[in-house]
Amino acid sequence: QESDKLALEAYRTPATFSKDHRYELTSQLNRAALSIPTNIAEVCGSDYSTEFVNFLNMARRSTSEVLYLIHFAKRLGLVTEDQYQPLRQGYVGVRRMLNSLIQSVQIRSSKNGTK
Repeated sequence: QESDKLALEAYRTPATFSKDHRYELTSQLNRAALSIPTNIAEVCGSDYSTEFVNFLNMARRSTSEVLYLIHFAKRLGLVTEDQYQPLRQGYVGVRRMLNSLIQSVQIRSSKNGTK
């Protein structure tokens, strides 16, 4: 739910970008932001722990990409501090949750001897 809420907020953020930067950064930011909840949703039906962890890892990598892109947009002056901080904090939180979930699945898999 948190990643879905953040994806929506990240989608809205580029509306403030200048026309010169809007297309390149908007496309990249939207793709990365939407990739997080999409990968989480896709893996929810999986019983195969290796596949589960792979999709969670893809979501986690996308959080890093979004964090970089919003930081880059901030450095260009396209995102204000007031826009940047809540997005940053939200995505750092989602990444933390994904790290914990990945670790939990890996521990459970190693105890059960499953892959």
